[in-house]
Amino acid sequence: MIVGVVIILICGAVLLGSTFLPWISNRTRGITVSLTGWQTKDFVDNKFFDIDEGKPLFTGMCSLIAGGLLVLMALLILLTRSKVFGVLAMIFSLLALGMSGANLYSFISLNFSMGVGIYLFIASSIIGVVGSIVSIS
Repeated sequence: MIVGVVIILICGAVLLGSTFLPWISNRTRGITVSLTGWQTKDFVDNKFFDIDEGKPLFTGMCSLIAGGLLVLMALLILLTRSKVFGVLAMIFSLLALGMSGANLYSFISLNFSMGVGIYLFIASSIIGVVGSIVSIS
């Protein structure tokens, strides 16, 4: 259980950190423009989600919330030793994985270059699922 909790805690912290790292970049006319997950919220109407040209975009607010929830679930597992919070951590990790996958699809289809932040978002979501399975067993 402890190993799973540590994995969830680290994944939540990495997910939080990935929000402030570059998610996408685009080079036009010799100038490279890079956006962090946090900056993506400035380009949508509701700060969380947008669909542009049929392509979904989950902003850094979503990754921040998902990371915070994973950290909270890890702490609640430690405090209560309840498997319910491990199941919740799995649900939040799967939601984060879906959001990161949707963003990856959108960024690739719009011909953006991927930044380290989006890769960490995806990796921490996948590893968070594994950590939650370990914490439940």
